[in-house]
Amino acid sequence: MHLVYGTAHHLHQAHHRCTDAAEKPQAVVDIFFSSDGINSANPAEQRAANLALSSAMADAPNTIYPALHSALTKAIDHREHDAISPTEVKIFFTPAGTKASTLQDATALSFAD
Repeated sequence: MHLVYGTAHHLHQAHHRCTDAAEKPQAVVDIFFSSDGINSANPAEQRAANLALSSAMADAPNTIYPALHSALTKAIDHREHDAISPTEVKIFFTPAGTKASTLQDATALSFAD
């Protein structure tokens, strides 16, 4: 396991206390998202939390990832993403320099320089 620096030492200790990170994946993720981890105002603590989580993921990816995915899904605000229309997605994927294009659904979009 990587040696972790900074005051995000709690995350390192939580991971290190487990014989295997697979034993307590939610504890590792909870500490990662704590005020001593990624939510710290101190950039050194944030970096330490990232390094410790990286180490835990390297040790037990199949058990840490589901807990991390669940926490990230709850933490992310999906409203802006969900508000993107299919037309906006098509515009985003239109190659640079394209002035007009006929889309697969037979609608036409005009693009300005």
